[in-house]
Amino acid sequence: GWRVRGDIVEIESAATMLANARNPVIISGDGCARSGALTEVVRLAETLGARVYSEPLNSLLVFPMGHPLYAGALFSNARQTRALLEGADVILLVGTTNLAPLVYTGTGLLSPETRLIQIDADPREFGKNYPVELAILADPRCGVEQLLDALGPVTAGAVSEMITRRRAATVQAISE
Repeated sequence: GWRVRGDIVEIESAATMLANARNPVIISGDGCARSGALTEVVRLAETLGARVYSEPLNSLLVFPMGHPLYAGALFSNARQTRALLEGADVILLVGTTNLAPLVYTGTGLLSPETRLIQIDADPREFGKNYPVELAILADPRCGVEQLLDALGPVTAGAVSEMITRRRAATVQAISE
């Protein structure tokens, strides 16, 4: 079918932010499943050595449960989720709609220095609950494919060694 591709300048900015992140996290939502983006999101997580959470109360399979980078589902309780996202400096939201219940407690879900990137086919989802630094209007599968292409050149050399170490450490932390 017809799929919206993301703006290439925004895609490249997102790739740079993610490649340079100390501790990137991906939150995968039902929009990923609907657009058939699972394989791409798995490749993205592996490329970045990023841990992946599914959005709270997701109704579809948004990431393979047995994958070593899968850290589980987020809670609809902000305090519990904040603890899980502690230390994440860049968070990529892909096709998520259910972050809303996380907002109505005294606890902010994200620390103020966390930078957010959001890929969604529906512009109404952008910054709905949190200010988003980069909002990329795209079909989730297309957007993630574009991001993978853009990451090629920026994840070479020294960055690649850092990512390899992070991937191993992340897998280790999740398995514990």
